[in-house]
Amino acid sequence: MDTTAPASTIGPTAPILSPLWENRFEGKVWEPFPMHDGICVVTLSHMYFFSNEGDLRWSTSYEGSMRMRQVTDGASVYVAYLDGSVERRSHETGDISWRQSIDEEPNCLNLCLHDGRLYVPSVKDEIVCIDAETGDILWRRGYANGNMLLFSAIMPLGDALLVDTYAADMHAFLIDPTTGDMLDTWDEAYLGDMIIHEEMVYSIAMKSLKCLDANGAVEWQIDDHEYFGTWIGPVISYPFLFFVTCMNRMDCIDIRSGEIAWMLSAGYVFSDPMVLPEVAIGNPACVAAEGSMLIMESVIDPGTVIIRDIATGVKIASLPAMGDTPLSFATDGTLLYCMSEGTIACYNLEGI
Repeated sequence: MDTTAPASTIGPTAPILSPLWENRFEGKVWEPFPMHDGICVVTLSHMYFFSNEGDLRWSTSYEGSMRMRQVTDGASVYVAYLDGSVERRSHETGDISWRQSIDEEPNCLNLCLHDGRLYVPSVKDEIVCIDAETGDILWRRGYANGNMLLFSAIMPLGDALLVDTYAADMHAFLIDPTTGDMLDTWDEAYLGDMIIHEEMVYSIAMKSLKCLDANGAVEWQIDDHEYFGTWIGPVISYPFLFFVTCMNRMDCIDIRSGEIAWMLSAGYVFSDPMVLPEVAIGNPACVAAEGSMLIMESVIDPGTVIIRDIATGVKIASLPAMGDTPLSFATDGTLLYCMSEGTIACYNLEGI
């Protein structure tokens, strides 16, 4: 059976959605994320918070250069800067609740917020654990005898934290979230683009796509596939994993078996990929009446967003073009926020 879903495949009815609202901001988007009852948009110099109704609640400038993506617990946003300072801001006003210094430059693509604690890696070999409520430093631990260590990821895995580095001679390891003690070392070195779902780890690195259990044992593995070389990491909406290949092809993998469920030919790739879990489709033209939506930006028609049925790859809706600049996506599961340089638009995904 041919599992390829051509880029032109659409259902009989694939509506173009109209925005609920649009608004403006200054600068290029650094990182958007939903918070509480709205969306926080971060640019290289400002933060903006728009309500779900499109009102600008607040905007604030910040000093310094951000080192990594921000994280949120829904009520606050946590930011790390190049000078080693870490701060917590309120979603209601944008005001700083606390500011702490880890005395070193942060060195990681992502902060980790887990169970009321914020984990910040430094340019040394340390991970610093901060109380997310008070800003107090709870512990700091080194893992490479004082040598510089580039952390690539810190992620919750069961009752532990999985730590990965860019060091070829250092394997991934598990630490105790409350003390920083090392609990176990895996056989795998550098997990690369990684995502965790229900204590299973999915890794794209070193010409392999691997599924590993919570102990680091390989459940299944695909080698030497042409998707290697992409800069776009995997996303999951159970039971599927999606990624875009270096040949601009999208593969849909059934994570229960490692088998390819379907592929999408060259023509569409993710801009800032977002999978919406458990959103009812409700479109009778779709093969699956229930499931999730897959959202991507068109390469053929830049600035245009395509929404596809997650189980088949069939196009079920699209959004109007937002110009020729790269887009960013964010969602709270019901509303979809699309951002280009200086513009944000909000769409309702219910009833598609």
